[in-house]
Amino acid sequence: KMFAYSGWHFIGNSANILKNSGIDVILNLFFGPSINAAKGVANQVLHAIQGFSNNFTTALNPQIIQSYAQGNVGYMMKLVYKGSRFSFYILFLIALPIVVNADYIVNVWLKNVPPYAIVFVQLSVIVAALSSLSNTLITAQNATGNVRNYQLIVGGIQLLNLPMSYFCLYLGFSPVCVLLVSIFVEIFSLVARLVMIPFYISSFHRLVFLKEVILNCFLVVVCAAMLPFVVSKYFYLNDFISCGLNVMLCFLCSAVSIMFVGCSRKERESILSGIKAKFH
Repeated sequence: KMFAYSGWHFIGNSANILKNSGIDVILNLFFGPSINAAKGVANQVLHAIQGFSNNFTTALNPQIIQSYAQGNVGYMMKLVYKGSRFSFYILFLIALPIVVNADYIVNVWLKNVPPYAIVFVQLSVIVAALSSLSNTLITAQNATGNVRNYQLIVGGIQLLNLPMSYFCLYLGFSPVCVLLVSIFVEIFSLVARLVMIPFYISSFHRLVFLKEVILNCFLVVVCAAMLPFVVSKYFYLNDFISCGLNVMLCFLCSAVSIMFVGCSRKERESILSGIKAKFH
């Protein structure tokens, strides 16, 4: 049973490898090493910001699996919904300043900026944000032990990343299309998870996830991003002080939006009490 369980996971793991390394190979075939350098910069940023949300879900995953094993499915669903939201919120706190100020940050970081590096960084951050919404869903599905059909369907969707990217580049599209394909695949994979999981966990409700997670995260992004994007568009942000102020503005808007739009009153009180305890 353990061998079968790990064997079906091989499909999903292979899809992740091909999604990252396979895309780099295709970009090199069509555009040469300069585009690979830009993709390498984006990959470094991607792995760095994913670490913030992954640390949170790593602490949460054992509780989700234990709750399912004990038959406490109601509590497990609360962990899944809240874990998905807060995983996104934690990543969004880091992602928004990077997306808004990517031009200045990349130019300061690198002396010679490869072509497409800035847009690659911005789109990679969006891919990471979409991926963070699925972290607890994957854990919940794994907890059931029924992973064959799930891995075949979701892993198959993830594997489409490589041929779709190759086809778009073959038709003459810009190298940016590979990350647009990744965004499309992440959205489609999330939809597939939402369709499949209720067949294995009857307490999982798609509408509840859409309302408590997707809608909340969407409202947080809209409320937090408007002012920083306006400032970056209409004010000259080509020096350290102005960029630093805009980064602080991004953090402030994100924190306020998360607290007052993305969290319930009980969650907000719990976070504030935790912050006060840290200061004391």
